[in-house]
Amino acid sequence: MKGLSPYPCPRRCRISSPRVLGIGASVLPGEYRVYARFHAFIDILTEAGIVGITDQADQAGPSTIILSPDLPSDWVSTVQSVSITETALSLDSLVLPIEGAQRYRETLQLPELSMPIDLQPALMLFQKILLSEAPEKSMAVVLDHSRTTAFSGNFDRIMLQHFLDGAEACWREEYGQAVASLLGSGYGLTPSGDDFLCGVLFGMHFANATNRKVCPIHQLSTHLRAALPTCSVFSRTFLDHAIAGRWPLALRDAAEAILSVDTTTPDGQTRLETLFRRVLAHGSTSGSDLASGFILTAGRYSGFSPSFVSWHKERNNGA
Repeated sequence: MKGLSPYPCPRRCRISSPRVLGIGASVLPGEYRVYARFHAFIDILTEAGIVGITDQADQAGPSTIILSPDLPSDWVSTVQSVSITETALSLDSLVLPIEGAQRYRETLQLPELSMPIDLQPALMLFQKILLSEAPEKSMAVVLDHSRTTAFSGNFDRIMLQHFLDGAEACWREEYGQAVASLLGSGYGLTPSGDDFLCGVLFGMHFANATNRKVCPIHQLSTHLRAALPTCSVFSRTFLDHAIAGRWPLALRDAAEAILSVDTTTPDGQTRLETLFRRVLAHGSTSGSDLASGFILTAGRYSGFSPSFVSWHKERNNGA
């Protein structure tokens, strides 16, 4: 989890060479205040939710602005207000041109498929990397039941029960129960349960886009929209994107590669591993939580049985 820091006294930035490299398609012009600040990252509050500004290119998404890396070393601590126009981004006195900046694509771009593709090898690889690298107390526990031993203490055990119950409700398509169990469960600005639900939604969009099976996105979305007022503004922003199918860059790149990269070649395996690790690198547990929901759901609707299935059956006497 990124830690908040207090607003410092304003200081002027005199550098003029940095520029905007990319901007999310959902970012609109306006005058905004700094809502939160982190290491190499500030968030501003807009009518549509949180917009993040950073020089970390891998964090790109539908409501993220990516800056060039040649910023003043203390740029995060000096910014007090933000102005966005069609041509420039102003961080107090630091004005960065937007001309030529990439507008990030929000939707999946699928390859032309002459025949159905076997998604199992790529999803198995994604799951393998997730389970080898995810933090202990993430929602990867729903794909590896042995991780339950890492949850100790009363709060952890209650949180774990929410994780397991919520994942099982998703599997059974009981989305009212899933939202009740998962929304707000976990640590961080976007709790693990919220990130997992985003992953479930993206898994549904992925499955629908590949014509594997029509997924009940509307049912889950209806329950989520009713509960969004109870979420933090961070979670509301990301869940709104997930409901609409507006993908974060890292997960979108990984999903598209699952459909286009040859998993039988060393180069293909390396390419996929790199993209999967980019997803997992987001936040403290957010990337792992998101990936867990995506793998569980994409697997369910594309013929791949995630390792979740084994303990799910055990927990329910084989059902």
